[in-house]
Amino acid sequence: AVDAASFAATAETDSIELITPDPVPAGRNITGLRNSVEGAQFAHRAEPGAISPVFENSDCCYVVLLEEVLPAGPTPLAEVRNQVVQRLKDERNREIAAGKLSPAVGAIQMGRSFAEVAEEFSLTQAVTDTFTGSSNIPDVGYGTAFNAVALAVDTGTLIPQVETSRGLFALRTLWKEPFGEEQYLFQRDQMRAMLLNLKQRELMEAWLAERVAAADIVDNRDARRRGEL
Repeated sequence: AVDAASFAATAETDSIELITPDPVPAGRNITGLRNSVEGAQFAHRAEPGAISPVFENSDCCYVVLLEEVLPAGPTPLAEVRNQVVQRLKDERNREIAAGKLSPAVGAIQMGRSFAEVAEEFSLTQAVTDTFTGSSNIPDVGYGTAFNAVALAVDTGTLIPQVETSRGLFALRTLWKEPFGEEQYLFQRDQMRAMLLNLKQRELMEAWLAERVAAADIVDNRDARRRGEL
């Protein structure tokens, strides 16, 4: 039988890279290893000490050794500190972006053009090519809420704020192709996958918000900005 020690020794002898990732939640990639959900699923089904078959992704082949199964419960703050700090940074950046976007949207609502307002407020304005719900929109993202909202609203409707991983955006749909049954049937699976991805993202954000709320955090951002820390 192969145990953890002999597994590591064999890998070292054969010059095979070893990584010891952070605990892996169900349905997520193994930390530091792209496209490794299959390996993570094995870990969640296996018993400690189990060694997986060889998995393969677009980057490499890999084997998983499950050393320990952690009991369910709140994650210690020390293990999620980096995530909490990043979440606070993201929230601060979102506040700054919203503060810049809001007055610009107000000016557009008063009848001024996107291009004119963008120049005055030092924002980026662009007109996209036509796109689908799963398209990649440059500087906006691939298959994001931006796509879903733009396709859902009526032509000419101003949407004051849509968030993607790239930032905050205001949008107005200029043109929509008339609905076609054949096109819908062709794109139905893509639309379903996009909506599922959005729902998963919402659930993950809600999960992280619960962890942040349960953590003992001291917010020293104002003191740091004043140079007191």
